[in-house]
Amino acid sequence: TALYDSDSPVVSLDAKTFKSRVTNDVDAFVLVEFYAPWCGHCKKLAPEYEAAARALKKSKTAATLAAVDCDAHKSLCDAHGVSGFPTIKAFLAGRAKGSGSAYKPETYSGSRDEASIVRFCEDKAKEKHSQDDPLAPRLAYEHAHGFLHHGDVSAVRAILLTSGEAFGSASGASGPAWLASAAVKFKKGKTRTAVFAYARQEDDKGGIARNFGVKDFPALVCARSDGNDNGAFSTLRASELGTKAGDKIRNAKAFVETCVAASSDISNESTNGGLAWKALPSFPPPRRPRKVNDAKYAELTATNARDVCLEGFAGTCVLLLLHAPDGEGSLPEHEALGSLARRYRNDPLSFVWADVSDKHSAACDFVKGFGVDDETMKRAETTPTLLAVKTGTRNRFAVRVVDTTKSTPENSDHSFTTNAYVRFVDDILSGDVQFKPLQTVPEFEPEYLRDASGVVEFDDVLEEEEVEGTSLRFRGDDTASTTLADVDDEEGEEIALDLEIVPDGSEGEEVVADDELR
Repeated sequence: TALYDSDSPVVSLDAKTFKSRVTNDVDAFVLVEFYAPWCGHCKKLAPEYEAAARALKKSKTAATLAAVDCDAHKSLCDAHGVSGFPTIKAFLAGRAKGSGSAYKPETYSGSRDEASIVRFCEDKAKEKHSQDDPLAPRLAYEHAHGFLHHGDVSAVRAILLTSGEAFGSASGASGPAWLASAAVKFKKGKTRTAVFAYARQEDDKGGIARNFGVKDFPALVCARSDGNDNGAFSTLRASELGTKAGDKIRNAKAFVETCVAASSDISNESTNGGLAWKALPSFPPPRRPRKVNDAKYAELTATNARDVCLEGFAGTCVLLLLHAPDGEGSLPEHEALGSLARRYRNDPLSFVWADVSDKHSAACDFVKGFGVDDETMKRAETTPTLLAVKTGTRNRFAVRVVDTTKSTPENSDHSFTTNAYVRFVDDILSGDVQFKPLQTVPEFEPEYLRDASGVVEFDDVLEEEEVEGTSLRFRGDDTASTTLADVDDEEGEEIALDLEIVPDGSEGEEVVADDELR
């Protein structure tokens, strides 16, 4: 179900309306949220996003808040590189027209509350976007590390730090035109001796200027990297740069030429080429793709219970209880659940399922330890139950039963769908699931140690036979052994069995021949 209905102040977009209202209407500022209806963070954002839309409409700010349901319009979200939810992108007024342009919308990374969204829109609505001059483009804080240390580090980096300047001209240059004029001096063919960029203090909360220690604007910084994420920089202060465009071009050229001529072997806190140099500040390196982990999805058994669900797994185990007496072959949700495991493979989750069709099975005894009763397991044939387990310093669990007797968002056709599983997992990740303390972690007992009553029959292992006036009887888990007998196996190694000596001939006792133990 979409998060925004037709009466919402947030405009819901599909491929057709996105093209007409965003791609082609380049004079409008549009903030677009790409969301999934099952996403917990999206659901939390929705009321704040609607409140922001109402506030902007009331203040008559030239901004439109829109949203795209990525479940319903997957290709549209894929086209805009959406890989997580929610993703919010700002399409500034005055951008290049047409889907084939090189225009890239700005990703909103601020707080997801009404006030922050309104403030962001009010600021951006005042801006007119035009294409940067490639000789002096805008530099974002998250790209500063790559700008300084990647590529040909023999070329000096020159960054104009400015504040309060509204760039833009009829020629379409969004940066200061004079900076591009200065940058031309240092380009010969495809070779540059200096690479230019600019950064506004209003963008990225002034992170670049703050790192360079610049407080008076505009100022020009030239930097040299040693190729190992270190280096040095020097600053041309605002008073030295000048106020007129012509003066700025001349002074910037002279300053950068001096930086280029300075020795590449620059020590920090030194003077080289007539300039004072300081250690180059650090900026966060670009994010590297996360390692793709193996998907954790399997049937829960006595063999893997500890490693995928209990003390051996440092995360949350999500267990689906249902009736599948013939294994995965009779599990209609198998493909969907495997897909979910791959989807959440980089989250601290493992996905398992258990057949609870036989109330005497080890799986049933195991889940009873979490308060799941026989009736719930019986109804699991048509009403699957979801169980989440966290073990570690604090052992906790949570149970969710899917009600298939009535239509719900998780169950629109009165049958179990994987949407219920997705919502449960998403609620776990967003902290919306109420976990209960688990006093004792249940054990998953192997089937070969059990019979229908839960007691091991010793005559399944050893033949029944009389032994010189006494009998040896194996004691089940519900009765403690009284004697520990040490005997040798066929190869002479000592083995230990829990046995009790009882009077010979006692009716119904399990009897073992002495020579069978030798």
